[in-house]
Amino acid sequence: MKLVIKSLLFITLVIVSAFSNAMDIVKKSEMTIEQLEIVILNNEIDKKYNVLKALSNLEMEYPADVNYLRGLMYFYGKIENKNISEAIKYLNLAVDLNHIEASYLLGSIFISFEPRDITSGIELLEIASKNGHLRAMYNIFVLYKKGIYLNKAAAFDWIAKAASLGEENSSLIYANEIYSEAQIDKNLEKVKKAVNILESTQFQKLKGEAYFLLASIYNDSEFKFIENDQKRDKYLELSASEGFEKAKVLWTNYQRLKKDKQSMESER
Repeated sequence: MKLVIKSLLFITLVIVSAFSNAMDIVKKSEMTIEQLEIVILNNEIDKKYNVLKALSNLEMEYPADVNYLRGLMYFYGKIENKNISEAIKYLNLAVDLNHIEASYLLGSIFISFEPRDITSGIELLEIASKNGHLRAMYNIFVLYKKGIYLNKAAAFDWIAKAASLGEENSSLIYANEIYSEAQIDKNLEKVKKAVNILESTQFQKLKGEAYFLLASIYNDSEFKFIENDQKRDKYLELSASEGFEKAKVLWTNYQRLKKDKQSMESER
C-alpha cells in the first residue's frame, strides 16, 4: 500500500513539474514587443524558441513591430544568424506598414551596405525624420557633410530641428557649424545663437566637447561683446573635469602659468 502511495505521489509530482514547466514556457512566449526587443538586442540565444514563438503569437496584432524585430534580428545577427537580405525583406514589410524605426534602419542599410541604393536610403531617412526620428535627422546632416545628401537647406533644417529637440550630437554639431560661419561672416548674432544652443541643451555624453566649444567661443577676441575670461575659465575647467583631453592639457598648462605668474609677482 505504501509503495502504491509513493508511486502515485511520484507520478503526481512529475505531472505538476511538467505542467509548471509548460506554463513557464507559455509565459515566456507571452512577451511584449518591448520585452522582445530587449531580449533580441541582448542576444539571449537560450530564449530563441520563446522569442520566435512570441513573434508568431503577436504577428496578427502587431505585424509592423514583428517584421521590424525580425529584420532587427537578421541585421544584427541576434538570435538568428546575420543575413542582410533577410533583414531587408522583413524591414521592407515593416516599412510598408509605416514603421518609423524600420524606415530609419532600412534607409541606413541602403546607404551603407552593397549594393547601395542611396536614393531609396535618403527617402527612407527623410520619412523617418518627418515622423520625428532624431537620429535620422542627424544622419541626414552627416550625409550632407559627406557630400551624399545634396540639399544644404534641408540638411540644416533637419539638424536645427534635432538640436531644438535636445539631441546632443545635433546640438553640438549645429552650434559648431553656426560658430564657424560666424567666424567667417563676423556675425555676432550667429555667435549668440551658437552659445544659446550649447547652454540650453542638456548634454550627457558630450559635456566635455560642449564645454570646450563654449570656452573657445568665450575666448574669441574677434567678438568683444562675447569675450568673457570668467566664462572661458569656467567652461574650460568643466570640460577638463569631464575628461576631454584637449581641455585637460590646456587647463593644466593654464593653471601652471597662473601659478608661475603669481610666484613671480610675489617675489617682486
